[in-house]
Amino acid sequence: MFTAEESKMLSEDKVKNIKYEYEELETDFNFYMINLLKSCLQLNPEQFEVFYSSDFIKKAKVVNLLVLHPNKYTMKRVSTSLLDLCKTFRAIPDSKQNPVLFFAKLLTDQLGNILTHETLKQSEYFNLFDAILRLINHADLDKISFNSASVAEMLFNTITSRHIIEQDDVQDPILSGCILMLSTLDELFHDSIKDGCPGIYSKDFLNFVLSKGLFSRVRPSEDDDTISYPLCKHFQTRGYAFRLLQQLFGYDNMTDIAKFLEPYIKTGSWRSNKREKWNIVSSQLSHRTSYVGLVNLGCTCYMNSLMQQLYMCPQFRNFICTAQDLKKSVMKLEDNVLYHSKYLFANLMKNKSLDFNPVVFFNSIKDYSGEPMPTNEQRDVDEFLNIYMDKIEQNIKGGEDEKHLSTIFGGAFAQELICKDCPHRSSREEQYLSVSLEIKNKANIHEALDLFIQGEMLEGDNAYMCERCDKKIDTLKRCCIKKLPNTLILSLKRFEFDLETLSRYKLNTYCEFYDDLDMRDYCQETLAKKELLKTMTEQNLTYEMLSEDQKAIHNINLPDNYYKYKLKGTVVHYGTADGGHYYSYIKDRDSDKWFEFNDTSVREFDPAELPEETFGGKLKYEHKFMQGGKQYTQTEKLNNAYILIYEREEFINTEKVLELRETEKSQLEKMSDSYKFESRPCKIEPEILKDLMLSFDKHWIANKMFDD
Repeated sequence: MFTAEESKMLSEDKVKNIKYEYEELETDFNFYMINLLKSCLQLNPEQFEVFYSSDFIKKAKVVNLLVLHPNKYTMKRVSTSLLDLCKTFRAIPDSKQNPVLFFAKLLTDQLGNILTHETLKQSEYFNLFDAILRLINHADLDKISFNSASVAEMLFNTITSRHIIEQDDVQDPILSGCILMLSTLDELFHDSIKDGCPGIYSKDFLNFVLSKGLFSRVRPSEDDDTISYPLCKHFQTRGYAFRLLQQLFGYDNMTDIAKFLEPYIKTGSWRSNKREKWNIVSSQLSHRTSYVGLVNLGCTCYMNSLMQQLYMCPQFRNFICTAQDLKKSVMKLEDNVLYHSKYLFANLMKNKSLDFNPVVFFNSIKDYSGEPMPTNEQRDVDEFLNIYMDKIEQNIKGGEDEKHLSTIFGGAFAQELICKDCPHRSSREEQYLSVSLEIKNKANIHEALDLFIQGEMLEGDNAYMCERCDKKIDTLKRCCIKKLPNTLILSLKRFEFDLETLSRYKLNTYCEFYDDLDMRDYCQETLAKKELLKTMTEQNLTYEMLSEDQKAIHNINLPDNYYKYKLKGTVVHYGTADGGHYYSYIKDRDSDKWFEFNDTSVREFDPAELPEETFGGKLKYEHKFMQGGKQYTQTEKLNNAYILIYEREEFINTEKVLELRETEKSQLEKMSDSYKFESRPCKIEPEILKDLMLSFDKHWIANKMFDD
């Protein structure tokens, strides 16, 4: 049986389905009606007037199907059927019955409504309108019942007042359609349009098409960090605009056009001295994804794979872009890692190229000895993470941003000494950026985490001297997690050192990890509470009999979402301990799609392949013999996960949560607003944006401006 609420939901879904099915049936009916009508009219053409007076035509339902229907395929079918009808009967001499003239008038009458409808589904309307106009016989041009100059003026006004919508891969159908239609109308009615709307042929409109329509590289305002460029960015719209430019202004204005383009032709900075860079092939330069790759400078894949992971974390990306640089005035720009991080992230955010060269960013990072890191030397990605974060902290130390960064990545271990024969225990806090896990002989990360908190017993001669008891006590020494960050980085120890051979080797053993991770069992408060409850059971203690320290442990409560994480990315190492290659698999936080970031290459990735591509283990091969029979061999997989990136599903203010740790759990959940994470908006600094604009100018001129 369903609850009342479930029944209501089912009823609503049923109504939606019936409505959708009805709309589909109505569309199919209209489509088949047009085809049936075409057959009937072939038998009796005199019935056109009956067809024109039907509600389907009279109330412009046919036009609604072209612009409002949710199914693009349906709109295309209707458009094709009407065009076919017009082609079949275009030779009818009676202007009242000729479908070409009739539908040209009908579509013209609806133009005003179409131009005010921002549905972004007008493509079929304009394509049909253009095709029908081109079907008009030259002898019938004087029979049209609409004012071509008025229509042209309407299109002209729409084009010149249109706001920027288009991107390289997003078309503005109103802008595109108006340019297409204006070009067609000029072909058919040039003289009447020139008399009725002379502004279309003016120098002002020529300059508009050149400077704002095709070649502009100006932002709407100085405060706007979006890169707008010209009105026409989509390849098809630009094609229509070039055609309109040639048709309206042609050879008469060639001097003006050449003068306008002269600075672009003379400017050499948009091309390098490499010969292959002079080959402009737009299809090769278009984005396969919306992300920008990073150029490998030699052996810098470790840096590329990590920086893509950090960039794809929205909270850290926003932090970098907005962080106040406290060392900017005293630090050399070439050594300022925070500044170059801002510049790198701005390029990953806004760059229109397939990839970006991070050489300046890389050169800003020095190792612990203060020396530049060689580009031809492979580094450990976990070591690089610590070097990088240390450089960032130097520029924000002492400011509010230091706390904000700690909220994102800052965790803390508890180095504990727990006496077994007395109630005393001591704990020392130790900050961490990542948790390193031993994975040798561990089937999954839960086993690795169990080993991490296992600890060791100090007993016998090695027993711990308890200062409060003033004697040696058998003591458990262990490390566990005192504070969890919002972004949890797990480092799987795949590189070991062999003391016998005095050489490094890589562990390619199988280690499974999961999309969901609950860290509750590995935290200090959980372990302490478990041990306390065990003691209470064994010694038959009540709450009132506990010491103040024990009561504090018993009363600890933290919200469930403090412990729960989702997998967001993994850095993979392919190769051996002596050499290899790093790349990343990352989940987009907005679309939930996974992508592979492999230096300059960025492609969509199927997360179902994660076990095969990242867990490690053995690869099994089958060998078949000509004489029959099979033999199987196994070899270690060289590609496996090295770094795992987990995030809380919803970021929280960790410090405020820990302050409320003794609050009743029921009350704690009601207080969730008090420990919300304060997210920052992302804003590119003006000087960086200005520099980006100059580099994007070069890209636009090189790759988009002359591509038609």
